[in-house]
Amino acid sequence: MKKVVLVLIILVKITLSLWSQTNYIQPQLIIGVDSNVWAESVIFRNSSNVTKIISNGERVYGGYGTMKVHVNNVYDYVTDITHNNQRFFIQSNNLRPASGIFLPENWITTINVEKKWVISYYLDALISQDRSIFLKYEKQWIDFRAEWLKKYEGESSSDWYDVIPIEYESLVFNHAGVIMGGFDRSEFFILDIESINNGYRITMTGDRRFANYEESDYETRLPFPRYSERQSFEMIFIPDGDYMDVYLDSLDNIFASFVKVDNNVLIELEKLVKTNTVNLSSITHWPRRADGSMDYPPPTITTSNDQGSSQEIEQVVDNELTIETESPQTTKDSQFPLWLFIGGGLVLLVVVGVGVVIVVKHWKKG
Repeated sequence: MKKVVLVLIILVKITLSLWSQTNYIQPQLIIGVDSNVWAESVIFRNSSNVTKIISNGERVYGGYGTMKVHVNNVYDYVTDITHNNQRFFIQSNNLRPASGIFLPENWITTINVEKKWVISYYLDALISQDRSIFLKYEKQWIDFRAEWLKKYEGESSSDWYDVIPIEYESLVFNHAGVIMGGFDRSEFFILDIESINNGYRITMTGDRRFANYEESDYETRLPFPRYSERQSFEMIFIPDGDYMDVYLDSLDNIFASFVKVDNNVLIELEKLVKTNTVNLSSITHWPRRADGSMDYPPPTITTSNDQGSSQEIEQVVDNELTIETESPQTTKDSQFPLWLFIGGGLVLLVVVGVGVVIVVKHWKKG
């Protein structure tokens, strides 16, 4: 009798679980080039264990969005698709939106690209050199993920920075998909694209994972529309120097901002999370907008002069104007420095023969 009751309980739970799943409509996509695909059972994907080849122009349907995995022993983005009622994985950039309109190549993210997009508030934590700043933006996700790891994987550590896996790259563009978020990223398929200003209006729909998220107790950090309320929505992506401003529906509704950074910024972000230390001197370029402004300006560095009094130097990386010329007649004996007061700061001119080196530094007395 007890066994019968247990079986009934299990069946009820399974039924309720199935009912709770969102009625997901798989978006139609196009194969952009003849493409190798792998069955979902294939774990190590390479050219020697391809399940089949799908021809250029064939129609497929998106399932789970873009993921970063090993293909031919290197990382690449792959997407879960359905073709002839079978599931496969395909390299993401081989797909195209069914509309036939897709982003230009210079917008497409590749694994080996030298600069990557991170959500702008990461710079706030980086400049503060304090990982607790992440909690201001990511506490909901951190608490949710920590509870999930405790419930399903038995992880009991209370230190989120030791157990929670984090992808520091926050914005990824594929030909037929977009990944976007912070610590928690959501995946979307592109339905249509329209040029607007110097950016693009992209009609998107969430992947299957995004659609089912709303059945959990967690809402994503970024306020995306719920799938049950809007199966598709429009987001506007406007580049501004090293920044990418993202709007929901219209330019009156700012949604998030991302910044393009060197790979060493991602390294320092990971170091900050894991060790609560960071080496800001390794960052040689601070993101700035097209007009030269910065939403998150670099920090100040405290130094001491020969007399022992402290001064604050505003770290202005990439703000230094350096003009160097050389002449065969230049010697060290012909060098002399010249300090000028310009715009409330000190400008150092070092004249070397007929060569001139101009170095701009802003000094503030401590």
